[in-house]
Amino acid sequence: MKVWVKKWLNFILRIMENFLSFFIQINTVMLILKLVQERNVYKQMIKPVALVEFEMPRILTVDFSLKSIDKLRIAGYSVKDAQTGSLESQKGFFSIPCSINDVDILLIHLRPETFHGLELRKKSKESIEESPCFNALTMEVWNKGGVVVLIVDGDVDPSDMEYLGINNTGVLNINRRYIPSSFLKVAIDEIGKEKAPLPTFPEYKGNQILLDERNSISSIYNRYATKADQRVFSVRKDIKINGAEIIQSCQNWVVTDDRSTDRGCLCLEIENFNGKSTKGRILLVPHFNDKTIEFIIDLLNEDIKKNEPYLFSKPNHDWLEKYLPYPVKITNQHREEYLEEAIKKVQMFEEESKNQHEHFFWMDILLTGKDEEFAASVSAALKFLGFDVIDMDKTIPDGERKREDFRIHYDQYFALVEVKSTERGANEKMIQDLQTHINRYMREFKTTDVPALLIVNHSIKLDPQYRHDFYKGSDIHDRLADNYITAIDSVFLHDLCQGVLSGVHSLEQGRMKLICEGPVLSLKKMLSTAT
Repeated sequence: MKVWVKKWLNFILRIMENFLSFFIQINTVMLILKLVQERNVYKQMIKPVALVEFEMPRILTVDFSLKSIDKLRIAGYSVKDAQTGSLESQKGFFSIPCSINDVDILLIHLRPETFHGLELRKKSKESIEESPCFNALTMEVWNKGGVVVLIVDGDVDPSDMEYLGINNTGVLNINRRYIPSSFLKVAIDEIGKEKAPLPTFPEYKGNQILLDERNSISSIYNRYATKADQRVFSVRKDIKINGAEIIQSCQNWVVTDDRSTDRGCLCLEIENFNGKSTKGRILLVPHFNDKTIEFIIDLLNEDIKKNEPYLFSKPNHDWLEKYLPYPVKITNQHREEYLEEAIKKVQMFEEESKNQHEHFFWMDILLTGKDEEFAASVSAALKFLGFDVIDMDKTIPDGERKREDFRIHYDQYFALVEVKSTERGANEKMIQDLQTHINRYMREFKTTDVPALLIVNHSIKLDPQYRHDFYKGSDIHDRLADNYITAIDSVFLHDLCQGVLSGVHSLEQGRMKLICEGPVLSLKKMLSTAT
């Protein structure tokens, strides 16, 4: 009897345990459903409020040419221009002109030098962001459902992708066999660090490519394929984003090469499937040379507008274009004709601007040049102002002692000219060198009171607005005046020529400022006389 009761009690306890476990699971599920419901209600209660009016998509280009940006704007898109500081136009200064939160589509032109030494570059005045946070910018666009397009130049290193948080791109080229870059450690273990190749994007030189026609990007790619600098971006679907694995179905090989083995991806689309209705994309495409911006515009119009309609302020019904009212069609036709004419005008102005800049390039050198290059720019400036200039280095025989750089005259005026440049401030030794030349000239020609100009480009690395005034002491002023020397800041000379070009001064007034004013002509003097 006792054994039977014990079994019965154990059976009852097991039933109660199972019931309790089931009850706990039901409560857990109900709690999760409640949290999800509260989250959805909370989402419905959240209303985005624009602090400023803007039109979507908000496009940010990185290291694009002004001509390409103009074409994007003419195509009807709102575009801002960021710079990494690798291009000559803004060398050493990065610029992100908007918050990284305010970008829907990010277009980056990747060159070999784009991110190398980025941490050493300084913030430009146009930058909103305090640091060159291009990695955070890329991840922000990717995570919030935007699109990142990377236009990859031929010599770009896969390490540049690593900087942006895109891991395992490129291949290991071992005797013309392409191994996934994720196998680098294995290759080092097997053949040694010295022999193991670094990941690259090798050029594809085949005559044929394969397109995935299920993807709308493939038809756009095919349109410009003959212009593409084809590169193999990957040979295995093992891409990671900031170290996180991406499932293979989200790594789309839009275009592949036609090799029989180790087939490689020439155009890669990475999707951010995060369970949301919006999912970000990163596209790796080659550079299409002079058709790159046309490829981008077609990508925006035909692919991104269709796949990410939420990024666009206006609904996407392309077929409506065929049914526009006649007056609208005529207006659009006139607009296209006007835009075509405007593009021609812009190109004409760009060419004229380029030619003018080449003609007056010496003005830039007045602010940045050193040594012989700076001396040549001073000679050009003096000739522009109407002086006859004799280059003394070309007149004295080899082996003779160095003379002053130039001798100039205009009408009855004559002066010796010494040119100096330094990354630091102007110093008294520069005056002493010129005095030596003056004394030698007076001995040789048995004359006195020879006028002289000392033209100095100092603090070269600084923007002229931050350069200090030079030779300020009254004793130096007296010494210069006693020796008939006028010390001229090259910034003053630059602005004097600028004033003549703009019509503020006549050539005669420009010459008279150099001849009659002194003993120190600086930028601040120029500003004070202008007012």
